[in-house]
Amino acid sequence: MKKIRFGIIGCGKVTETFYLPVSKRLPWMDITSLVDTNEQQVTRLAKTFTIPFWSTNIYDIIDKVDAVVIALPNHLHASVSIDFLSRGIHTFVEKPMAVTVGECDRMIEAANHSNAILSIGLVRRYYPAFRFVKYLLNKNILGTIRKVDFSEGQKSKWGVVSDYRFKREKGGGVLSAIGSHTLDTLSWWIGEADSILYYDDSKGGVEANCRLDISMKNGTQGVVEISTNRNLRNSYRIIGEHGIIECGINPEGPLTITDMNKTYNIPVKNDLNLDRYTVVNAFYEQMEDFYKTIVTKDYHSIDGYEGKRAIEMIEVCHLNRKSISYPWQNLSKELLYA
Repeated sequence: MKKIRFGIIGCGKVTETFYLPVSKRLPWMDITSLVDTNEQQVTRLAKTFTIPFWSTNIYDIIDKVDAVVIALPNHLHASVSIDFLSRGIHTFVEKPMAVTVGECDRMIEAANHSNAILSIGLVRRYYPAFRFVKYLLNKNILGTIRKVDFSEGQKSKWGVVSDYRFKREKGGGVLSAIGSHTLDTLSWWIGEADSILYYDDSKGGVEANCRLDISMKNGTQGVVEISTNRNLRNSYRIIGEHGIIECGINPEGPLTITDMNKTYNIPVKNDLNLDRYTVVNAFYEQMEDFYKTIVTKDYHSIDGYEGKRAIEMIEVCHLNRKSISYPWQNLSKELLYA
């Protein structure tokens, strides 16, 4: 098995929790370098995971790597990716792919020009429950899909080491942070959007709550609600002419199918390898596919064109946003002026 020299650029929580632990399980993935502007953080992780070289400057690792993982704040994905892709270095980019569609196009162009591989980390496509839903939809088990109702939200506990999630210009807000997953899943399962009505509570800053009313090109009508400060239903419902599929947001679901008003619980964990149903294993599988793509030059991982689809929807939303209104807001005004 051919070893590939990797650098990881960005040493935040996703690198510490997923990419570095996963790398220890992949014999072909030789992590030669870590980069982060936070010297204390990068040195700590280099020591913890015995990485031979670290730096606070991305250009220090160019001659030490064949491929890189970009796990930086959203607004840096495009510029850093293009730097490496233009040098023929294979590049795996954490979601969201970039902040704008124009940035996505430039990343794709750089990859095509240098013949380097560009892959996007949309890890939920590797969740067993999500893959089973895709299988059921491909089998047309529901018949014509009439409606989708995606609801995802919880009070955020994700630790951050920079401010990018709170800055509009840096790609912050719940629509990018969570919606890049949710909208990618929608397009993967159902198809392309035709029109979107978008509402959020940004008030000039970044949004913590948003709602999308979507018409798909195949005629399906959809509602997507996402929050980072409220606990929502946390499931994706697909309503078809023959029944309903409901899938939870975790690797194992839960997954149910309703047919003629009777609900069946589908056991996604159908073998004894419980590790298979973890987020860590989904990261493992997506890196395996990145390796296969590098070696075979035939895409097994998610390419830039697929990664761009969610960004196209997010950009439409931000260009056409309207203020969201909740019942308790009107109640607060009534109490204030009573």
